[in-house]
Amino acid sequence: MAVILNIYDKVLLAFTKANIRKNLPFLIPLGLGTLIGIYSFSQLVTNLLEDHRILLTFAFGGIILGSIPAIFLRAKYGRAKGKNILLGLMAFVFMVALAYISTSAFPESGLFTGEVGQPTFYLWLFLASTLAMVAMLLPGISGSLVLLILGAYPIAMEAIAYFQWEILFVLALGLVTGGYAGIKGIQNMLRNHPQALYFIILGLVTGSLFILFPDIKVGLESPLNFAVLFFFLALSFGFGRKSTS
Repeated sequence: MAVILNIYDKVLLAFTKANIRKNLPFLIPLGLGTLIGIYSFSQLVTNLLEDHRILLTFAFGGIILGSIPAIFLRAKYGRAKGKNILLGLMAFVFMVALAYISTSAFPESGLFTGEVGQPTFYLWLFLASTLAMVAMLLPGISGSLVLLILGAYPIAMEAIAYFQWEILFVLALGLVTGGYAGIKGIQNMLRNHPQALYFIILGLVTGSLFILFPDIKVGLESPLNFAVLFFFLALSFGFGRKSTS
């Protein structure tokens, strides 16, 4: 959504010692809106995951499909270099490979098989949230998707919805760690290799459809699912078209 709304570059480049103070009027409302949105929708998303998983998958699919044209326009700005296209293809293949790791867009159990509440549980949660934050900075391989694949998404949503503070603390620590490491790398790409970055993003976004495919295949016979898909596709495409016009 940050790419579609044309604020991705501005957000990432704002987080430097030289820029952060002058960008506070932009970052503060953005941060508040993010926190309000996460809290307001956490319980709704948790309920949708439990009762309407397939419908939610079609909504995600529509958002992804609608965002591809806007990202493509950003990626092909100027003369496209062969090596950048290759990076995009590699990112696409990476996402297809992830689709084989996860048998469902929303697995009921993740990679953690230990006991909840033990030190290994919190270490796993920290690593999951760190990876999720790095992924969150790259459109396509979203933080939510990483948490879903690792089986930590329901835990995170429940912790937010019901204020489970010890879990929220570990999640926040991982997000800060991943954010610091990820922002540095992406800032360098934005400054020195912007076309390469956007081709990578295009590959990640397009390939992420394969993550959703198992659940989409289950719901192909429902007209309501397709109505939801096309609604969110049109919404996403509309935002993208407006931001690139």
